Amino acid sequence: MLLDRFREAKAEEIALLTDMASRRELPRPWKGRRPDFLKAIAEPPAGQPVAVIAEFKQSSPSRGVIATGLKPEEVAEQYAAAGASCISVLTEERFFGGRIGYLERMHRAGLPLLRKDFIFHQLQVMETASTPASALLLIVRLTPDARTLRILREQAEAYGMHAVVEIFDEADLALARESGARIIQVNARDLDT
Repeated sequence: MLLDRFREAKAEEIALLTDMASRRELPRPWKGRRPDFLKAIAEPPAGQPVAVIAEFKQSSPSRGVIATGLKPEEVAEQYAAAGASCISVLTEERFFGGRIGYLERMHRAGLPLLRKDFIFHQLQVMETASTPASALLLIVRLTPDARTLRILREQAEAYGMHAVVEIFDEADLALARESGARIIQVNARDLDT
């Protein structure tokens, strides 16, 4: 299954974060202002009929390399100038060519940033909190019980971030609702296959 590959790819990252936590070396939470992600998607900019979440992605498993020569900060400025409400930033390295450092580089554009990655561990939420991200992605299929989803969502909220909870089907939706998810997104592709 595709999600198993993504989970395995994160094992090394989580081991590194665990080691850093044991030595009390995890980065501190971001001290700057986080623009409100929920408000940005609920209230489109003046003159815009809908809120647009623009995406920054350098590659993908299905398409391969898309665009590696783009400078994240320049893309963020262009999205802001074009009227985007938020930016979804792929930070997963192995399959999507992302970097968590892109969040720092893109925040100067002033738009809320969504960290789009495979997050299913509390240390990953803490790592995200050390960046200027306004939100993070939680995929129900990676955290398939309502209690874990709730813990991760509440942890994100304690750091001033929102959690975007991704579902695919009605069973995922039931878990998302049970977890108290406030922002739910539907993925049109089945990440199991």
